Amino acid sequence: MKKILRFFLVTNLLFLISLFSLFPGIGNTTILPPDPKLGRTCNVLSKTLIVRFKSYLKTQAEAQSSLAGFDLSIIKPMLDVKYSVKYNSKYKNHILSIEPDNYTKILKAEEPLLRTFILQYRSNIAPEIYAKMLLKSNPDIEIAEPYYVDKILGNPNDPDIPKQAMLNTIHAFDAWDAGLTGDSSTVIGISDNGVSQTHEDLRNSIAPNWKEKPENGIDDDSNGYIDDFLGYNFAYKEDNTQPDNTFNPQNDHGTAVAGIADATVNNGKGIAGIAYKCRFFPIKTALNSDPETILYGYESITYAAIRGLKVLNCSWGSQKQYSEIDQSVIDFAVAHDVSIVAAGGNGYGSTIPWYPAGYYGVLGVGDVGQDDIASSATSFGEHIKIMAPGSGNYSTATIQAVNTYAYAGEGTSLASPVVAGAVALARTKYPELNAIQALEFVRQCTDDISQINGSVKDIIPGRIDLLKIALTEPMSIPSIRPLSEEYFKNDKPVSRTLQGDTIKLKINAFNYLGQANNLTFVLSSAKDPTNTVLMVDSVVNLASCEANSSLTIQPFRLYINEINENLIFLRVDIYGENNYHDFFLIPFTPTSDVADFANNVIKFSASDRGKFGYGGTSYNVQGLGFEYKDYGNQLYKNAGIMVTENESRVLSSIFGNGPDNNDFMSVKPFSVPDTNIGIINDSVADGDSKIGLEIKQTFIFPTDYSPLVKSIVDVKNISDSAFKDLSVGYFLDWDIGPSSDSNTIRAFPEAIPHTQTPIASSAELARYNGNYPVFGAAVYSQDSTAEPQNAGLSGISASTFSNDKQIESLNSVSQLQFNGISDVSMVIG
Repeated sequence: MKKILRFFLVTNLLFLISLFSLFPGIGNTTILPPDPKLGRTCNVLSKTLIVRFKSYLKTQAEAQSSLAGFDLSIIKPMLDVKYSVKYNSKYKNHILSIEPDNYTKILKAEEPLLRTFILQYRSNIAPEIYAKMLLKSNPDIEIAEPYYVDKILGNPNDPDIPKQAMLNTIHAFDAWDAGLTGDSSTVIGISDNGVSQTHEDLRNSIAPNWKEKPENGIDDDSNGYIDDFLGYNFAYKEDNTQPDNTFNPQNDHGTAVAGIADATVNNGKGIAGIAYKCRFFPIKTALNSDPETILYGYESITYAAIRGLKVLNCSWGSQKQYSEIDQSVIDFAVAHDVSIVAAGGNGYGSTIPWYPAGYYGVLGVGDVGQDDIASSATSFGEHIKIMAPGSGNYSTATIQAVNTYAYAGEGTSLASPVVAGAVALARTKYPELNAIQALEFVRQCTDDISQINGSVKDIIPGRIDLLKIALTEPMSIPSIRPLSEEYFKNDKPVSRTLQGDTIKLKINAFNYLGQANNLTFVLSSAKDPTNTVLMVDSVVNLASCEANSSLTIQPFRLYINEINENLIFLRVDIYGENNYHDFFLIPFTPTSDVADFANNVIKFSASDRGKFGYGGTSYNVQGLGFEYKDYGNQLYKNAGIMVTENESRVLSSIFGNGPDNNDFMSVKPFSVPDTNIGIINDSVADGDSKIGLEIKQTFIFPTDYSPLVKSIVDVKNISDSAFKDLSVGYFLDWDIGPSSDSNTIRAFPEAIPHTQTPIASSAELARYNGNYPVFGAAVYSQDSTAEPQNAGLSGISASTFSNDKQIESLNSVSQLQFNGISDVSMVIG
């Protein structure tokens, strides 16, 4: 038996915008929680965007003018021109006097920030949706994204651990005795939710900004920040306090972090901070009313650059999408010679990246206990480049407004300041190192703790050792790190690999420290218990690698031995003269479940196992969804093939009884030679559901600019008996526009051309209840005896879409239609 389905998308757009008055500031907006349907993995600010304009708009006035007719107002620039070496001759002369070699780097780094602004709007549209609409509607805009907010990364508890045991663990006393004691000229910025500046063990370690006169309401040093004398509070207006008052009466997270990094040593009181004689400067980035939300995190990074701080500790972050704008902020700080250390995330064993720890130019820190065993809270992965004791650290505290001391709990928040203190010591002892070199040097001054962390021994980096910082000459070792990877099959670039493929791997890298000779690179797989990837050519030798130079490591060859849709890591160990050893990780999905398709109008993904828009597993969802122009994805992860037979048996790629609720397995993936063709069968369905069929899907774009895609579906009987009342179609769970709960759905007969009516055909339309593109699906078969099916549904989930409901939706012609406004889905077949 064979039927052909035609699936297409219909779009229309009306975008109406109104003007509004300027908002009072980002601290007065609402924080929106994560929303998987929008692809939002962390908190964002409501009605707020960060927008980068194209380079031909030279001023803020020009940028605001380009927004005429939009309900958008510029709140503030990411980098004010007064801090720019290009536009401020005084600031330029200051930079040239202290960092003449970095002038070109700073000029390049500040350029994109000068055309990046924080904007606010009045409507209730989700920031992700508004950003995509804005990109489509305004050709002057290069990047638009939500304003992401981060979280502090500590988890308070009351462990019974000896006070400051970590000082012995990291050999702090030996290092201090060896002269690694820092200097007051090296200042650590503590970007956090606030620090008590009156604590007996912190007040004498604060480095005042002597160019500023306190509490006179004047920006004496012309750096753009009023009264930043003993610290700077980005939320002072919301807190109704002075600009340099960084105390947070609601939460002492930042006070604990500051104490770990730089509590005063040898004062006969309390504890000893890692950085010994170095000083710190508190930067408050959270509101007193919401102390766990880091609202001004990336602005604090810009501040650290402008102030010329040598080290910045960020004990905060979130799991979110990579942001080019955030990376620009990091680049700006690095160009100003700031070494940034960040908490690697409390992912509880997860290897999903956290940011800012995952950005280039940041040293991400993982958490171990006082016994070097990885904590239960810590994340792992490529973004975790060094470990430090965090769990069980004893530090400065403020409890019920009283300055005191306490065990700080566990989390990468409390490990990060240990490393920040170490970087400050290194930057004092070796002032010739730039920001990245200092981080890379400290990253390698570690003890190997892999053997006592068996379950993660292949991916856990070393634990910080202060004595090695004191005794190692930085340029006596290389520091080779990957910049990008390229994969080739039969000498042609590939973006996905499949079981049975032999792949060449090329790694583009950079050596940040000293020259190395007789280097050997060894490739292996990590977090790969079933040996998914086998090494064919795993060793590459290089005679030498110069200091501060690029290099290419190739060719490695690997074989994809098994199907594995989960994230693993490729590990490259580096061996050199004088017993040198280092390693790095490369994230890798051996056999991705999805293929991506695109023309100039739409993008979508399809799974090799019959899902549409997405694939993978519930623990490793992959795919783009269904994207139209700049509006982004409009499809929830539940979409794909469904089949009923004899109105009694049901197969589904989403709600089935097979592995990961999928009744289908791949016979032919969407890969070469026919990358647009995939074939599945129901061999993994359980006995009661199995029908015995094979389905081939062929995706076709009519033209490069068609706002639709056709799916030609061929159904083949591979069983020993005839089918009765076979129905085949797609289930599509749409989330259209700013709110998925504001969608409508209906039959769409006017979409069927007059010439098609003699042929079996029908259509269904879903739309946002407002001005927005509309999305539809239509089906037709050349077999005029076939009965087209289209159903409009509401509130469908795995628990509510029973077998009987699935059968009804694919066997009721077009009679099953939800009438109302809700979260809608459709069946078409």
